[in-house]
Amino acid sequence: MQNIAISTRTNIKNPEDLKILLRELKKWGKNIFLSENARKNISPKDFSQYQSAEENEHFDMIIIIGGDGTILSKVQKMKSFQTPIFAINGGNLGFLASIFPSQIPFAMNSIFEGHYTKDERMMLSGKIIRAKGSVEKFHALNECTLHHSGIARLREIETHINKEHLTTYRADGLIISTPTGSTAYNVSAGGPIIVPSLSAFVITPLAPSGFAQRSIVIPSEKKITLQVCGKNSEMSLSIDGQIAFEISGEDRIEIKKHPQKITFLRLLDENFYISLREKLGWGL
Repeated sequence: MQNIAISTRTNIKNPEDLKILLRELKKWGKNIFLSENARKNISPKDFSQYQSAEENEHFDMIIIIGGDGTILSKVQKMKSFQTPIFAINGGNLGFLASIFPSQIPFAMNSIFEGHYTKDERMMLSGKIIRAKGSVEKFHALNECTLHHSGIARLREIETHINKEHLTTYRADGLIISTPTGSTAYNVSAGGPIIVPSLSAFVITPLAPSGFAQRSIVIPSEKKITLQVCGKNSEMSLSIDGQIAFEISGEDRIEIKKHPQKITFLRLLDENFYISLREKLGWGL
């Protein structure tokens, strides 16, 4: 690993964290590339020391300082998913991050000495097929959420698994989540937590009108098709909380497993179950 890109949130809580990371990478003789946001967190007089990450797509690793939102934003901008990500928690809950800033020196030593594992996460890909035949494509690491726009009222969302009718949800909206996203909006809406190594989707209704309409877990090999009932039933489709599309009753949404995966680098002592206990406050 020689070419290392650094991406951060716009304003790092503690700019000293970035300075420590830069110092460690220099110690290991790495070529350092900074994103536009990362440059905002260093002194302008230091700009000449680092190359621009926006002008290069070929990195051996991307290091992200920020919360889950910063990571999801970066995933939306990636053109290739081959480069592994190492995430440092510079936000709040930080389910996707591996370490806290205080662990940066130890983590860099571990990674560059080869003491790490690869954590591959499935993504979803989708497309919106408009009434006039145009198609808009998207991808998500966490989830896509179909929710009401404008006046808050129940919507009817016809849902198919492959070509088989599942149900017509009467709810405020619908979350289609990956295992990674199951600990995000999905769990807040009452959906189940899925172990990240599994390959599945979770469909969770938002405030359904009937108690019988609950979350369902389906194999990721299935295609999910959604259509809002009624030509005037406008909704929005939010992708990882980063981008949104307006949806009408004449549009059809198709969601399936993405052919590629996102790879996170993890230290050897990281464990998903420990993370659940610590970050969700499950106790001992």
